[in-house]
Amino acid sequence: IGGTTPASGTFTSITSSGGTVDNTVIGGTTPAAGTFTSVTSTGGVQANGNLSLDDGTTTIAASELNVLDGVTAGVVADDKALVVDRDKNIGIIRNLTASDTVTAGVFVGSASGLTGIQADSIAVLSGASPLVLEGSSDDDSETTIMVTDPTEDRTITLPNTTGTVITTGNMSSITSTGTIAEGTWQGKVIVDTYLADDLTIFGGTIDSTDIGGTTPASGTFTSITSSG
Repeated sequence: IGGTTPASGTFTSITSSGGTVDNTVIGGTTPAAGTFTSVTSTGGVQANGNLSLDDGTTTIAASELNVLDGVTAGVVADDKALVVDRDKNIGIIRNLTASDTVTAGVFVGSASGLTGIQADSIAVLSGASPLVLEGSSDDDSETTIMVTDPTEDRTITLPNTTGTVITTGNMSSITSTGTIAEGTWQGKVIVDTYLADDLTIFGGTIDSTDIGGTTPASGTFTSITSSG
């Protein structure tokens, strides 16, 4: 100072009109590199390149910081990080692509956009009534498909045809049938409305009397054709 280099010490104040500190010009806009314990800024901090933390072990670029700027927990925003809220909820994600298994407690929404699902990839539906169909009206009435607990592997095949499935609740919906080629009708009573007016029987008995026998039991028939 004033041509004299003082020893180290403590000074109340130093006024300098120029010079350098560690080869950095006093009052210059480009300081030399340095190491600081802490830096406090009352305005913005401009960094050219990446920002290194933890002695260089952590490096973060401006583009990486931008995805965190203005993030609201639980709300999806364009080009921002996804952060769930305290209830672990987030919305709304428009399109989500997964290359492996997606697990959820409940899936809600229209299935009209589901494509490319192979029937053999649905796996096993658990429970006695795993399928519930709403129908065309969104109301409190649904159709539930139930299964009896199987004791071994069973297969139910739907025929290659158009029609209505017959159950014990709509058997009266049968208006016509084809020819029964084989099998046994095991019912004791066949209601008249389910039989044609002209009935052809080949063998068997009626009221314990052999069809084709010489002594039939009494009865009234509109028409009977016998092969014997």
